[in-house]
Amino acid sequence: MRRVLILGGGCGGVAAAWALSRTPELRRAVSVTLVQPGGRLGGKGATHRDPGRSEAILEHGLHMWLGWYRTAFSMMQDVYEAWDGPTRGPQASLGDAFTPQYDVSLVGPEGTPADTWHLTCPKVPGVPWDSAGPTQTWMQTVSTWTRRMPGLMRDDAPANQRRVMAGLTMAIGRGLAAEWRRHGADCFAQMDALDLRAWLRVHGASEEVATSAPLRGLYDLGFAYPEGVAGPDRGQAAAGTALKVLLNMFASYRGAPFWRMNAGMGDTVFAPAFEVLRARGVDVRFYQAVTALRTDGRSVTQVELGHQARGVEGHDPLVDLGDLRVWPGEPRRDPLSELATGDLEAAQGPFLSGSSLTIGDDFDDVVLAIPATAHGAIAADLMAANPRYRAMVEHTHGVATIAAQCWLDRGTRQLGWDGTDAVLTGMNGPFHTWADLTGVLPAEGWQDPPAGLAYLCGVAPPEVQRMTDRQAASAWVREQLPDATRSLLPWWPGADAGGHLDESALRDGWPGQYARANVAPWERYVLSLPGTMSFRLAPGDSGFSNLFLAGDWTKNRVNGGSVEGAVDSGVAAAHAVLASC
Repeated sequence: MRRVLILGGGCGGVAAAWALSRTPELRRAVSVTLVQPGGRLGGKGATHRDPGRSEAILEHGLHMWLGWYRTAFSMMQDVYEAWDGPTRGPQASLGDAFTPQYDVSLVGPEGTPADTWHLTCPKVPGVPWDSAGPTQTWMQTVSTWTRRMPGLMRDDAPANQRRVMAGLTMAIGRGLAAEWRRHGADCFAQMDALDLRAWLRVHGASEEVATSAPLRGLYDLGFAYPEGVAGPDRGQAAAGTALKVLLNMFASYRGAPFWRMNAGMGDTVFAPAFEVLRARGVDVRFYQAVTALRTDGRSVTQVELGHQARGVEGHDPLVDLGDLRVWPGEPRRDPLSELATGDLEAAQGPFLSGSSLTIGDDFDDVVLAIPATAHGAIAADLMAANPRYRAMVEHTHGVATIAAQCWLDRGTRQLGWDGTDAVLTGMNGPFHTWADLTGVLPAEGWQDPPAGLAYLCGVAPPEVQRMTDRQAASAWVREQLPDATRSLLPWWPGADAGGHLDESALRDGWPGQYARANVAPWERYVLSLPGTMSFRLAPGDSGFSNLFLAGDWTKNRVNGGSVEGAVDSGVAAAHAVLASC
């Protein structure tokens, strides 16, 4: 039996474990062990509950799935079909877990409600997890974009917005035609040498188009601001990769372009995935942090671990909350006999003990599903032994992000929002994106529910980018909340209290809200910067015979920070493992 050791329990690691254990035949041929620091799966998508805030869901940030995420949704469809989970509520089925989102609002460069675009996307046949539906070629996708985009705008959309949409569509069509004549199917990779805005300007886009709300929204989606400052003409995004995301987002989706989860991402994705993997025989070992990988120059020979707990055998990390299976705020101590102190998610110690796993004795193959932004601390041996691997790590750039969740005693319509199902991006200030996640409240534990729930996210400002202590950085964000949320006031005029957000609009005031900074190397958002994409390594091309890579930081079908990129990579890593057997 082939023994595969997966390091990291985010989307890439979980997808690799799922693909390696999906059938009875695979489970007889492959033994899978997944190690994970702390007591939760999920990586940047991990969530837990706050017992002091009515079991409220606490996220790393704002997560939405896109309607073109076919590999990720296909995995979750299989997970939900196999899961012996709740029979009602948002975990009963994939259709209960996700709600379609058709509307998105984009703030223009003036940063005002008058300069805000309100787009409504059409409902199209199917759902993203329907694998039987047709797929499009890139030429068909561009054609769909050209036909669909003008119709997304309201009838009363101002002339400048219609002019920008037409100019953007023309520049994309003109540029892709030229690139395809020059490079054929490889054109998107060739385009990655340039930033998307620079590429559009080369192909005739005006400054009005290059700094427009649709492009700002795309850069916001990818946190594409390596210096930590967002703006209408700031940021860097590899042109080919970013353009594929833009085209897919509005021209390749099924059902709806965006899909909101009706509970936390940990509840929706990682709780059912964990229980299905465990039922299929995957050995998930919590409270074990990778501290080093060793190599003889050809293969990974040893994996060193730091242990955060004792007595983890048989540990079940999930708890029941009403109709849900969830990750608790505090780790379940049964059967843990001892638990380390400190930030267990940070995976930096102190550790209770350490151990080493050795090739031949403990594993045959390793799937490394920890982002390359953290490899400098754990993979120095690999970097020294292989120049291509070292170049991949050195050209992988991550940016720290910030997030907040605000529970409201007044609904957003009472506060002055006049749109529907709010997802608004392009705001000025540290939080550039806001989504109304009021639909998540029934999955929390409120006896007297708030009237609304707002999720905010953005790229961390430069002073936070330099921080390494997540708890200190998160405290900084919490202190800044009263000032940072001023960016909402143009769209929430009913909450304007002399230039600051009215604290009485919040359940339990500012102390009752949640803020977080994601500054640890493994939780920084991996960027797709111009000139760096060629340094990415494919899941089966690490340069070491028994090492496979999984995550959105690898060379994959998406090549951008996303659930789909991570799952696609994890599945590809599993296939590469099986092909090497």
